[in-house]
Amino acid sequence: MGVSSSRLDELFAVYWTHTAQRDVENIITYIHHESPRKAREIFALIQTQAQELQTLPRRGRIVPELLDVGVLSYRELIIERWRLAYRVQGTDVYVMMFIDARQNSEDILFSRLIKNNDSFDMSTFYESRSGFVTPSSLQSDRPANSSKPVAVVEKVENRTVLEVALSSVFELKNLIFLPYARNQLQETEIHKNCIANNGSYTFISKNMSIEIRGNLLMQMHLDVFEALLNLPKQEQGEGYVVEFTLYALQKKMGKEVGNYPWVREILKEIHATSIHIKVDNQKFSLSLLKILDDEDGKYSVKFDSSLLQIYQNFEIVNYSEYFPKIANLSQGWLKSIVRFMLQHKQHRLPLSDVYKALHFYDFFVPATLANYTSAMRRARAETLSEFGITIDSSKRGNPYIEINRTKNVQ
Repeated sequence: MGVSSSRLDELFAVYWTHTAQRDVENIITYIHHESPRKAREIFALIQTQAQELQTLPRRGRIVPELLDVGVLSYRELIIERWRLAYRVQGTDVYVMMFIDARQNSEDILFSRLIKNNDSFDMSTFYESRSGFVTPSSLQSDRPANSSKPVAVVEKVENRTVLEVALSSVFELKNLIFLPYARNQLQETEIHKNCIANNGSYTFISKNMSIEIRGNLLMQMHLDVFEALLNLPKQEQGEGYVVEFTLYALQKKMGKEVGNYPWVREILKEIHATSIHIKVDNQKFSLSLLKILDDEDGKYSVKFDSSLLQIYQNFEIVNYSEYFPKIANLSQGWLKSIVRFMLQHKQHRLPLSDVYKALHFYDFFVPATLANYTSAMRRARAETLSEFGITIDSSKRGNPYIEINRTKNVQ
C-alpha cells in the first residue's frame, strides 16, 4: 500500500476518567467471578488497545450515534463485545467510558458525552490525570514487586497522519464505494463528471476533501476488498501480504467459482485507484492495495498494517458470518444499507435517516428512492431478516429500519 504522509510534532498522552476506570473495574470483576483467566485476558487486551492510542489516536471510528446528530468529537474502539469511547483534544486522549455493546447504549452515550460536549473543560472535568490502574480483582495476579500501573500512560514521538487517512476511508466508505451496480454507474452524473475530469472526482465531507483518481469504486469492489482483508495474511515490513488464488477469493465471497475474469478486473481497478485526502491543511495519498504478483491465477497483494487494524475496529458484529451473504446480494444500494446497519450498529432509525447517512439523496433521484423504499417494505423483508434487520412499515410515509443487537453483536 503506497502512502505519502507527513510527520507531526505533537506527542500524545492517554488519560482515563474515574468513571471509565470504574467501568473497567466492574466489568473485569464480573468476568473474574466466572473465569479469572478470561478476566486477565480481557484486561490485557484493554491495556494493549488503550496504549495504541498513544500512537494512533484517530484510529477509532467516530461514535455512530453521535455522528448522526453532528457530534464529531468522540471516537470509539471495539474491544471484543465492549465499546471504549474517547476524545482527542490537543495532544491528549481522554478515555470517557467502557461499556457493553449489547446494551442499549444511546442513553449512556448522550448522558455522559453530549451533556458535556458544549462546555468541555479538561482542567475542571477531570479530578486527576492518572493512568489506568489494575482492577482490584486482579491485584493478586500482579508480581509482588510491581508498584507501577499496568497500563503506562505517557507521550510518544513521531505520530503520523496516516491513521487519519485510513480512518477516513472507512468512515466515508459510503462515498468511496458507491451504492451502484456496474450497469447503473454508466448513467450517473458522478460517472459523467469523472470522465470529464480525466478519471477523477472529488467530494467534501465535514473538514476534509477526498479525491478519487483512477476508477469509480462500487460495492462489488468493496466485496473483493473485504474478502482480501479476511484471507490469511503474512506480515511483511509495515504491511501485510496476502497470497491467494482466484478460486480461494471467490470461495471466501460465497461466489460460484470458475468465472474468474470479473475478479481479475476488480483487482486491477482497485490497484489502479488512489485516494487523495486533505484534512486540516494536511495532504496525503493512499492506495487501498498493491498487486505484487499475478501469474497463472495466483495473486499476491499488499496493504498497510494500520489499514487492517482500523478495519477490525469497524467490525462491531459477527461480520464474517454475514459477509458471503452481503457479497451475493444483487443490488449495490441494498449492500450499502446492510453494511451500514451491521457495521455501524444502529438500533432503530427512520429509513430516511439511513438514506441521508449513506448520501442516497445525492446519488439517486426521488423516484428511485421511492422504489427502493417500496422494495424494502415488501420483497426485501425476507432477505433482510437473514442479517437480523427488520422493516417496520406501520408508518406509511417513512418506515423504520431496525437491527437486532443481541443477534449481531460479537
